[in-house]
Amino acid sequence: MPPFAEVFLPFIFLNLKITNMKHLTLRLLFYLALPLLWGCSNDDNSLAGPSANGSLIEFNPTENYKGSYEVSIQESGALLFIKVDGVQQSDEFIVRKTENNEDLYLDWGYKYAGIIGDELGYYQRTYRSDTIMVGLGFKDNWSVGEYDLLLVRGDTYQKLDRFKFCILKDITVDLTQKEGGVIGVAADGWLDISTYGSVDSLEFVNKSTGEIIESISSTYQADEAKEYLPVKFSYEKYPTGEYEMWIKRWDYGFRQKICEFDLFQYAFVNSDPIVKAEDGNYYIQFYVSDFDETRDTYAIVDTPDQSYYYDDGNLSKANWDPETLIYRLKLDDANWFGRKKDGISFTMQLTIKGLDITVTGHNKLQLSE
Repeated sequence: MPPFAEVFLPFIFLNLKITNMKHLTLRLLFYLALPLLWGCSNDDNSLAGPSANGSLIEFNPTENYKGSYEVSIQESGALLFIKVDGVQQSDEFIVRKTENNEDLYLDWGYKYAGIIGDELGYYQRTYRSDTIMVGLGFKDNWSVGEYDLLLVRGDTYQKLDRFKFCILKDITVDLTQKEGGVIGVAADGWLDISTYGSVDSLEFVNKSTGEIIESISSTYQADEAKEYLPVKFSYEKYPTGEYEMWIKRWDYGFRQKICEFDLFQYAFVNSDPIVKAEDGNYYIQFYVSDFDETRDTYAIVDTPDQSYYYDDGNLSKANWDPETLIYRLKLDDANWFGRKKDGISFTMQLTIKGLDITVTGHNKLQLSE
């Protein structure tokens, strides 16, 4: 008898006067309820879920065929191949996301060991006497991140391994041409657009606001692939600041950050680029990041025919403020006298660190977009 029943039983008998059928009925109902009360008192002994047991099977995480700690989403999902011995047909595999401990049960089956790397096919739970390969399919509600792989048998489980679910792996980024609107990405896991279509898109995100500035479809083709895939973006759309590039695959929410980078927008300081200073000279002021005096140059040419150079030469640190990043270029009187009039148009071309950067404007018009 549960302890609380012993407390309430005398109270009930003292207060129940069995003088008629009504009181007898109450007494019978109380006895009928005792098994239920007893069961409630033992609720603390019930299992809320599987408990850890580290010795269900022998498993060595270093002897597996998944190929890498990082598992990339491919045609039929992210298939994880592992070498296991001692798995029973009634066993289940689950993955537990380390970020929030969310569990996902997996469809799995044995796969013949001789077909290593084959990511297609259906996995039957038919035991083979030789090495067992288990292929783990993916679910639409997976997300990029770290997961623990668990083997569940009845009310116990064993942690087998940990892996990172990703879109691309072994990523290397080339940012040397970013001011020219090109970022090179070398990675394993691209999907060929000639086979799969435009399932991958590259998103450029403002790091401070989270705003997606631009989304560009992948151009990866296996037959034409080079070491680095050139990702071209509209540089002129990006104000000076810090940015992130992400890859998004399909519409399941699979999204992975590729890199972070900063951009510097080369632009005129004023809406009227040519200004006359108090000393009577004419100047052009523009923003420029750090440069090499021995290599980096500027040129100002007439537009639209670009047939006459107003001025050109090497950039000089003497004309540059490293705090404001403003370069103040004095226009050569010999070239500019007779041409200083409203509406004059010109192109400023900067060659900085091997990049040709062109900024267009005239002294009575806003900068071109």
